[in-house]
Amino acid sequence: MTTSQVSTTRSAIAWAGGVAFVVSLLWCFLAILFGTLTAYAMARFPIRGKSDILFYILSSRMLPPVVVIIPIFLMFTRLGLAQTHAGLILMYTTINLPFVVWMMKGFFDEIPHEYEDAA
Repeated sequence: MTTSQVSTTRSAIAWAGGVAFVVSLLWCFLAILFGTLTAYAMARFPIRGKSDILFYILSSRMLPPVVVIIPIFLMFTRLGLAQTHAGLILMYTTINLPFVVWMMKGFFDEIPHEYEDAA
């Protein structure tokens, strides 16, 4: 390998690492934002059918990804999101959102209501 090939390879690896870092930050931020808002609503407000919604959230986490790969691929292809960073961020957010909702709901259930009344 020549020196120019090595530097090109290193810059490509650095660029790919930077893109992966930005994508992971964005999906984490979105999953935590939407998951926290949903979990707070589930923990604090009387919602009709709350147990059914929470069961759906938990069961969607147990769904094997192999079952939904082809429908998601077809949907992303038609929407123009296949092989894009936005599609990757949306997919990771969608996959991890049920986990965030479930964990944050448990956290909000542990906080006494009196703390909110005092604030």
